[in-house]
Amino acid sequence: MAMVFFLGRLVRKRIANHSKTSEAIEREEADFHTRVISNGALDGMPGKEGKSATGRPVQSVNHIVDLTRSKTLEVVAKPEKKAVKPEVEGARPSQSATHTMAIENLPQKQKDIEKLIKEFFEAARITEMLPTVRDAQRVQPLMEDYYQRNPIKKQYWKGISKILPIEEPGYHFASVEVMFDNSLPLQVVVEETPAGFVLDWESTVQYSEMDWKEFLGSRPDKPKMFRVFASKPEGTPDEPADGAIAMLKIRHPHEEGTINARFDPKNSRFAPLIKQMKLNHWNDVPVTLRLYFPETNAVENEVQISGVIGKGWLKLSD
Repeated sequence: MAMVFFLGRLVRKRIANHSKTSEAIEREEADFHTRVISNGALDGMPGKEGKSATGRPVQSVNHIVDLTRSKTLEVVAKPEKKAVKPEVEGARPSQSATHTMAIENLPQKQKDIEKLIKEFFEAARITEMLPTVRDAQRVQPLMEDYYQRNPIKKQYWKGISKILPIEEPGYHFASVEVMFDNSLPLQVVVEETPAGFVLDWESTVQYSEMDWKEFLGSRPDKPKMFRVFASKPEGTPDEPADGAIAMLKIRHPHEEGTINARFDPKNSRFAPLIKQMKLNHWNDVPVTLRLYFPETNAVENEVQISGVIGKGWLKLSD
């Protein structure tokens, strides 16, 4: 009899425990669904408002390298304005979702960049410079033309103070501030290639096809390429309407003499020029232009813009 009572008590206890376990599972399941429905995501994952379920914003980063302050990468975080959408396997990422085209791990590559800069500025001949420059085969005749007009000067390279990554799709550029013992600092652009770093020679010397003084004096009617600064003419609005400006004020980086340059703002080939001018508030914008004096032009101090090359003083692929 005692054995029957014991077995009955054991069965009732197991039934009670099973009932409690089932209730706990149901409560856990209900809580799970409540969190998913109310927050839009599980804890620690992005929600519908660009935040995690804990309320913390999802963040992205911008990288700025300044070697005058630190040799480590500084990271500045900014909250995303939109929710982060999950990537679909096999789908092509959008431009905003792709990684920056700037050089990665830039501080760790400082010594390689210093070696490149040192070799270039200590070179005494074009043949010594060529291994260090970008697009050397195309640039060699330009270098020969330039140094025939401007003999190579010895520069006492001191070091570099800043390296800033430049974001340009399809390229890996960085801007480097170079220090000298005998002259002012100079900004140069370097590019990382599979073979190593190279220096953009054309933007470094602001190469143009002919001397500015000669251009203004001889007034050629065939387009010549110049790296110049462009600004909006005096008296025009600070925020000009699209297509309102058909003339720019042009000056050379080193030589005296300012001219006006006309262009057709409705022509699509000048869209890159207008974009560059807008981004830099129409004031002292570095641009690479093809300029000429029209035969029918009756204005002495006015040229025509026939084309725009690259971006700023950099020549990119056609």
